[in-house]
Amino acid sequence: MEQNLERTLTEAAKDLLYMSESDYPFEYFEWDLSEGNPLTEAQVRKYTDRGADAPVQEVPFADFFGRLTEAKDWHGDEEKATTERYAALRDKLTELLADVRVFRVGTVEIDIYLAGKSPSGKWVGLRTKSVET
Repeated sequence: MEQNLERTLTEAAKDLLYMSESDYPFEYFEWDLSEGNPLTEAQVRKYTDRGADAPVQEVPFADFFGRLTEAKDWHGDEEKATTERYAALRDKLTELLADVRVFRVGTVEIDIYLAGKSPSGKWVGLRTKSVET
């Protein structure tokens, strides 16, 4: 099951870059949390290998995709196509996964995890990076 999710999510995110001070692609990940549910900040910290003191911030899913999917008057064809692809990615995540959440881990070079529960109970999703100085 997760192989189909991986293929579908990877395809939905193909060639999309998360724009910050540097642009990063999205990569599939999965966490088999034996500690149970729900996903906590401590579990996110553990599975991201960022260390016990790494700051973890959960941000609303809608807020994360808000600026990425908002059409602007000045957008050309390329920007419009990118916002439509982000909207399609948002929709695909909510279609395939339950309880989709967004976590930001670290400072300056921030790992971003779009995580949701798969039908088999694993937490899976896409990760990217944001550089914010």
